[in-house]
Amino acid sequence: WRVKTFTKQWYQRRVRENHFTPFYQNFMPNLKYIMENANDKELRLLRGKTIECISLIGLAVGKEVFLSDAEQIMNMLLKAQTDDGEQLEADDPQVSYMISAWARMCKIIGPQFTAYLPVVMPPLLRAAQIKPEVTLVDSDDQVDEDEGWEFVPLSDQQKFGVKTAGLEDKNT
Repeated sequence: WRVKTFTKQWYQRRVRENHFTPFYQNFMPNLKYIMENANDKELRLLRGKTIECISLIGLAVGKEVFLSDAEQIMNMLLKAQTDDGEQLEADDPQVSYMISAWARMCKIIGPQFTAYLPVVMPPLLRAAQIKPEVTLVDSDDQVDEDEGWEFVPLSDQQKFGVKTAGLEDKNT
């Protein structure tokens, strides 16, 4: 959540109100290159962040500026979503970034987005059906909150944990 908060604050302060438009042509080709070529499994988070960045910039500069790249980016998103013919894994970090990017792309290109709905909707519906994992642990037990779990003390003896990784997708 800290990274998302930082990203949103940066976006709100630096990118809105067309302050980014003069820099668009310098950034977008590099971001598209990363998105198209960061295909290794260990680069999934980088690719997800790049997808997020592209969609935030597109939203900031508006349809007029973004439209020249929109079709190519939409096709790259479609390709990334199907991971070259296969559905993305449920724990793939790109999924939550992609869902957010689809929402932004819909805002940017408007009614033309309907052509992409047959591909966009299935992962959205899967994300909405995710059931959170929960656990109850003794306070003495060592728990690693970096593994996507959030723990809240219930008493001096117990903690309640929720795996938040899947919930972030639902929140999007």
